[in-house]
This record gives sequence, structure tokens and C-alpha cells, in this order.
Amino acid sequence: MNLHEQCLNIPCLIGGSDTTIWGNDAYLAYKNGHRDARHAAAQLALQADSAMEEAAQVIKELCIAYGHPMPGATLARLLGCAAGKPE
Repeated sequence: MNLHEQCLNIPCLIGGSDTTIWGNDAYLAYKNGHRDARHAAAQLALQADSAMEEAAQVIKELCIAYGHPMPGATLARLLGCAAGKPE
């Protein structure tokens, strides 16, 4: 599961999750706010993933252009190639 999906699946937990403690309106407002926060976090995660993929692609292109090996397994995983071997 990527970061975006993890953000969307954050559980909504409140103390006891009993609507009688909060009252139904307050409980629903809390759940709606939690949903909105999850979606905002997920959008930030998508932007971060996109920026990392773009940066990894630039690094790959530079490694190919200058004949350097690819750095690290994490970058290789983002680019879908083996570490040390740009494709």
C-alpha cells in the first residue's frame, strides 16, 4: 500500500466512539473533519510521490549521460531498474 492509500485508510478513532458521549451532531462533525483531513493528507502524499519520481528520473538521466552507476536500491526501485544499472 502506498502512502496515499495509507492516508486514506487511517481509522477514525475517538474515545470510546460512542455517539451518546458526544451527541450525534458532534460525532458526525468529527467524522467529517477526519475524512477531510485524510483526503488532504492523501493529496500531499500523491504530490510527494510524484516529486520523488520526477527527481529519480532526472538522477537516472544524469547517471546515463555521465556514465555513473545508479545510486542505491530505493532509487532503483522508484525507477524500476536494478541498482547500479540504469536502463
